[in-house]
Amino acid sequence: MKHLEIGAPAHTIDSLDDTAAVLTIAGGGGNALEILSATSAACSVLGHASTSQLVGLSACQILPEPVRQVWQARMDGITQRGFGPYLGFAEVGLVQSSSGAVTPCLLSLQEATPDEDTSRPRLQLAFDQLSSQDNIIVFSGSKQGYKLLCASQRSLSLLGADP
Repeated sequence: MKHLEIGAPAHTIDSLDDTAAVLTIAGGGGNALEILSATSAACSVLGHASTSQLVGLSACQILPEPVRQVWQARMDGITQRGFGPYLGFAEVGLVQSSSGAVTPCLLSLQEATPDEDTSRPRLQLAFDQLSSQDNIIVFSGSKQGYKLLCASQRSLSLLGADP
């Protein structure tokens, strides 16, 4: 399987094979951000038995708080002002499974082929799980300071922290 890479260009999603975790979401209109389809790999990562359990949900629902708030604001900007600078590059983020487990992933958002019937824009969100062997610590900032959202076992060990 081809994996996403931090800073990878937008064409990366198209080059992923059929085992990639990808959601296709509505990019505008009344149902903006609604999940339209999901690959079986996306269902597996998110803890859903079938695509039908994801279709109709908001794409932001797969993200834990406070990451959800940040992405919701970003998506609102995209739907109001156009796709802009948020598309085309992979970044570290978090996804939350149906059981509530939070997994660090590389996330990449890009434009997809518009809907054939309505010509409405669509987006694709690909996510690639990061290994617990990777050195990763994810923080969120706020007025009250930074909060540790998640860290790999290896990073915690390097810091001398207990999981």
